[in-house]
Amino acid sequence: MRALLGTALMALVASATPAFCQSSFVADYSNINIFKTTLPGFDLGMHYQFDRYVGFEAAYEGGFSKNISLNGAYAVASIDVPLLSSGFDAFVSGGGAVLSGETPITNGFEARWDAGLIANAGVDYHLTSAWGVRAEYRYQTALAHSNAEVVGITFRFF
Repeated sequence: MRALLGTALMALVASATPAFCQSSFVADYSNINIFKTTLPGFDLGMHYQFDRYVGFEAAYEGGFSKNISLNGAYAVASIDVPLLSSGFDAFVSGGGAVLSGETPITNGFEARWDAGLIANAGVDYHLTSAWGVRAEYRYQTALAHSNAEVVGITFRFF
């Protein structure tokens, strides 16, 4: 019975038409270029769109490799601009990040916390009223100046 109710709720959410204020789950994969190496990384978070143009996103961010790991959180404000009626939105966002990780030192690695700035620019494509894909470029200063190429999916609910 719970499975049937859950399926019915998901179908209702997926068929809803977008409102001005909407929330979405965000799941991203990234290649984080830091400390002269590339870490596979991921983000899991929530995005809230206040109106058609202004939003806020908060997420967990992690990156792991054989010798280096980092994890933490970020929060950004975003400006979204629809690209005509193509289903594409361009966006820019900026805010802060707090990360913990292992940073290289002369004789190995040192674990530490650091806060810094984060800036993103990218595009979001709406596959349906509920599902979307996105690609972005990210620059951040926590732990070390780094950049990342990010691709992900979004699930909007209203």
